[in-house]
Amino acid sequence: KIDTGPVERNQVRGGKCPLFIWNSERIGNVASSFGLERIVVGVRHPVLFFQSFYNYRVTNFPQGRRQKNRELQHPPPPESLVGQQNQWEDVSTYSAQYEQALKGLASGDSLPLSSLKFFLYTAEQLEGGASKLFRNSLKDFLGLQRPIEAIGHANKNDALERKLPYVMDICEERYSDLRDLLIQNAIDTSRFLLSEFINGKNVQVGD
Repeated sequence: KIDTGPVERNQVRGGKCPLFIWNSERIGNVASSFGLERIVVGVRHPVLFFQSFYNYRVTNFPQGRRQKNRELQHPPPPESLVGQQNQWEDVSTYSAQYEQALKGLASGDSLPLSSLKFFLYTAEQLEGGASKLFRNSLKDFLGLQRPIEAIGHANKNDALERKLPYVMDICEERYSDLRDLLIQNAIDTSRFLLSEFINGKNVQVGD
């Protein structure tokens, strides 16, 4: 949901939507209608991303919707979610191929996307010794005056610890082929990010 209310002086407004970057048309519409100027893109190791996204979908749907939707009551086995054609609630190995979503967004070839600025970071930068340096670079990118406080994993999913039904532990032997595929796909993702995306004229990489 986009907040279209008035913005007070010196106030910066934003929203969080992990699937937003997969829809360039929607990004363009939001940029035109609501003055979207900057997009912060966080990436994560694809193996951990797949596990986290699958477990999130399994455990975070409203109970009413789960009762009405058989697929949510009995989610498919993770190892079956291979490729773009085999997605379940947007979860598949294709979801971890970030380059498919990012291609063209920062190329500057089309308006209004050409006016957008991108900030790229990895999930590991949110915590640890380099976190303060990262937060300073993000503050500058967003044009903020005040320092950004420490950012933790506020929505950390503890499904594994609680041993809820259907959650996956991707380190289990049964997922070895799935892990191998995710890592193999990550080679192309890494190549695109390092050789093309970060060299875009409107892209800044978090320190």
